[in-house]
Amino acid sequence: QRLSSWWCTTRSFTFILCIIFIVWRPLHPISSNDTVGTTILPDAAHNNPKRYSQQTINTFMHWMYENGLETPSGNISLEFQPSYGLGLKTHAPMPKNAIYMKIPHRLLLGVDHIERDPVVGRIFQDLNSRYGRSPKYEIVLYLLHEKHVKRESSFWNPYLQMLPEHFSSCPFFWSDADLNLLRGSQVFSDVHSERQQYRDTFENLKRRTIDVHPSAFPPEKFTFEEFMWAMWVYASRLFYIDQLSPRENLVPLADFVNCEEPPEVDKSLDFVVSEGDHLVLRADRTFEGGSQIFESYGAKSNAESLRFEGFVNMDAPNDCIWLQLPWDQQMQRRIGYSSGPTFCFSANDLKRMRWPPGKSLMYMRFYMLNVHDRKTVTDQQLIKGVSNSNERAVWEQLLRMVEEFDSNNPFKEKQLKRLQRKKDTEREEVYLAKLFRIWEKMQARRLKEVLSEHLKKMPQ
Repeated sequence: QRLSSWWCTTRSFTFILCIIFIVWRPLHPISSNDTVGTTILPDAAHNNPKRYSQQTINTFMHWMYENGLETPSGNISLEFQPSYGLGLKTHAPMPKNAIYMKIPHRLLLGVDHIERDPVVGRIFQDLNSRYGRSPKYEIVLYLLHEKHVKRESSFWNPYLQMLPEHFSSCPFFWSDADLNLLRGSQVFSDVHSERQQYRDTFENLKRRTIDVHPSAFPPEKFTFEEFMWAMWVYASRLFYIDQLSPRENLVPLADFVNCEEPPEVDKSLDFVVSEGDHLVLRADRTFEGGSQIFESYGAKSNAESLRFEGFVNMDAPNDCIWLQLPWDQQMQRRIGYSSGPTFCFSANDLKRMRWPPGKSLMYMRFYMLNVHDRKTVTDQQLIKGVSNSNERAVWEQLLRMVEEFDSNNPFKEKQLKRLQRKKDTEREEVYLAKLFRIWEKMQARRLKEVLSEHLKKMPQ
């Protein structure tokens, strides 16, 4: 879905392929929630030693309750959780589907609230009337306005004081040397592209908004570094709320619920939904009294979790690895791709006879045809299968791609235990990079096994 705006055009995020482009191109979609999510991360206080005092937490919780927070399932608290940083704790048993928080809409930081601001709201209304709306950048610029212009007088100040000071665990903010540890992974390529593309986007924003309205957006405060801080707040903490329009909102307190994937996610229930004038959060599993409340972040790949939230889950239910498919010029004329597309391939899905994602199989069937057959093949054939020989050629090519991907990964699975023993002494960026590449190594091995087994069953 595309939205033209005064600074860019946005395209929705499917949690699979995320790339940010420069002005007037599709922008990188966004993940839904933030916060540290697995045992491989240091405590949140490590990144924010001054921010997360008990007084700051108490002030924030008082602000939430004062403005209408309800906790129908009993007392909950925001506390430091071992290896997770800040997280929500329930002090009473909580059955699945129990409502544990009701957050009034007035505490949702989104376009509806921003438009009522007597200063920034008028600026955005004028710009939107000329160029169209982009909730993403309204929220990003509004965050910086509240942080640097209103400061302590901001209604949102208790929430702003709880936001991370930086996102050093996310590869975008790593040094080139640390990022090079990811070389060979799609994350490495994506981050390199994003760095320049974000810079171009910022320069465009600066020309059209910051330089034009310096009293609302002081240039000395609205730097590229601050812009990227606000972008990552948005990217890592955003909720898409289907019942609201626009759907994009930051939700104080709800964005501190950490991620732990249950064995099975019940997709028949909505655990975050707007009802009346509240956002209602329900438990997606049973929690004992005194335990931390978790939620599922959805079927994200580990590449997405690392890029946007700065963690790697070795037990992630989504085991897919990103591969870039081969390309030639005929692919653009017939199928519309201007370069080799990237898809996330899962050994678990292939083992369960869930074929490769999206249009990847259709794409590869066309790619493996000779020039003559490409002219005569029909779309129906590409969807259902061209021939036995073509199908086998596709799977053989996929296997070669995984083998090449694996051979370009210098890490070994046997390094995992040694790395985990060094967790407390290894720098976080280095630890995450190595852990992620070892995880990719493991998934590539599994994917090769599944592809090889499938090829044995195919007709010659």
